[in-house]
Amino acid sequence: MIARPSVLADSTYRPLTEPDAAAEARAVDALAAAGLDPALAVANVVRRGGRERAFRAALGAGVSMLADAADGRVTTDAPGVTLRPAREALLDVAALAGWRAGVVALREDALARCEAMRFAEGRARVAAAVLGLEAWGASAASGASAISGASAASGLDEFLDRQATDRYWWPGRSAANGFVWSVGGFAGFGDAWVAPPEQWHPLDATGGFAVFAAGEWWRVDGDVWGGRCARAEADEASDLARDRPAAVGLPGVNVVLRTDTHLAWLWTPEPG
Repeated sequence: MIARPSVLADSTYRPLTEPDAAAEARAVDALAAAGLDPALAVANVVRRGGRERAFRAALGAGVSMLADAADGRVTTDAPGVTLRPAREALLDVAALAGWRAGVVALREDALARCEAMRFAEGRARVAAAVLGLEAWGASAASGASAISGASAASGLDEFLDRQATDRYWWPGRSAANGFVWSVGGFAGFGDAWVAPPEQWHPLDATGGFAVFAAGEWWRVDGDVWGGRCARAEADEASDLARDRPAAVGLPGVNVVLRTDTHLAWLWTPEPG
């Protein structure tokens, strides 16, 4: 069986492994009621390289958690934090869901929204639900089915602190032996490459790589929630082909290539 590209964090993401069709439908209704276009949101995520199923699942999880707040608002007693209307809260959820679904271009915006949400009562739980961080919270470890506000905040805090220095970190990476995601795949199944990739090198310190497959150069960009590969245009292929010293990339981050697979795996060593 030929393997397809995948994101390992999705394999333990409860909204995907235990899909809730009702929650996803409520999320669509909530967006529409707030004057937002659910179909356009899905189309934009897919157009920018995101995974539709992950987006719908993340949106459902976030809106379900948001519904716990009175009158569709995020309530807080924190000084200087204003109650936000449902539309603004839904925009937060949609942005985080798009990032969680693999739209790397949303990374900085989503991180900024998470930073704001981590310090407001109730909102950390929403962010944790969208990103699936409760799977590694204290409540999950004890076997409880519901996530507590404290464990949600703790999980979000650790995630954001680690993301500040390691864009590929997720709580299950150690259990996955440092593997994060794969890109490429066999073109016969609708994926990218007609032959296994042969070489790679880092392009910069923002998660960019050049990969050579079947006589063509491809640019790969990504972070914790997925990678995206795009065939180099003629005017950039020569630049991608130019070798760079390993020091230009992120320390310890590697792309694993094998002759028996059309996939390129992102791997970073875990502390022994």
